[in-house]
Amino acid sequence: MRSTSLVLLCVALASSVALADKPITELRQRAATASLNDQPKAYVELAEADLDLVNTYYDAADVEQARKALDELVNASEKAGHAAIQSNKRVKQTEIAIRKMSKKLADIQRTVDFEQREAVQKAIDSLENMRTALLNHMFKK
Repeated sequence: MRSTSLVLLCVALASSVALADKPITELRQRAATASLNDQPKAYVELAEADLDLVNTYYDAADVEQARKALDELVNASEKAGHAAIQSNKRVKQTEIAIRKMSKKLADIQRTVDFEQREAVQKAIDSLENMRTALLNHMFKK
């Protein structure tokens, strides 16, 4: 009985991740083709979707997929930040979104195995560096 419910849980997680991949692909395509003014919002949405995937993969103990999603999260966040700085649009909203993602990653970090914490910490550091760049841009003299 217990093994059956565990198998059903794994199948449910795998199917939810497979369904989530389609919107991620669409978000990736939309962000890549967006105008410079629309890129910050599009890349933030993509990064938030990647963050949900990171959480799902770590919950399912799929470390390899979680690390790939973590890399995609950092990449999308950096693109959002750079686009916000270049276009001077949505800088504050992008900084707030990245701060929230960084906090959620810190929460995730406390739940993962010790061996995985370094990768999550590197992602948090990358997000915090982008936040610093956005704050410096907002409050430059």
